[in-house]
Amino acid sequence: EKLLQSLDDGAIDFAIVESSFDQGRYESLLFSNEPIVAVCGTGYEAPEEMTLSELMRYRVIVRERHAGARRILEHKLAEQGYTLEHFPARYEVGSLSAVKGLACRDCGIAFLYEKSVQKELADGTLRRIVVKDFSVMHAFSFLWRKGSMYRALFTQIYDQLKD
Repeated sequence: EKLLQSLDDGAIDFAIVESSFDQGRYESLLFSNEPIVAVCGTGYEAPEEMTLSELMRYRVIVRERHAGARRILEHKLAEQGYTLEHFPARYEVGSLSAVKGLACRDCGIAFLYEKSVQKELADGTLRRIVVKDFSVMHAFSFLWRKGSMYRALFTQIYDQLKD
């Protein structure tokens, strides 16, 4: 929302956003589709693979209410008939670092963008949990104000960033 407001105010020329936006006001290109994965610390007692209903037996660690990844997770859970309240316990924290820190300390299961936990998965401080009947993908869009005279420049920047 802050990025879209900055675009509208003319403070920035383009943005990469994870949220939905008014397609009538902005031109956009798909930047990437990113998976959100379930992770936990290596000492957390949870199987490496389970169903969504089995997952509901464990603590979950989530970002604050207005965080994009949390809204996406809540929407996907709702599609399956669940809410965050179905988990027996929830930790709600204000930053990605706090979510990762709690997960690394075996405090529960977190749902995070796979790219944001690549390092921790590689170095073994987090492990991935495969939820057999549940997957979350979300699009990131590169966008700018509709009708901008810099459209050609923005598409060049987009192409450079994609490489």
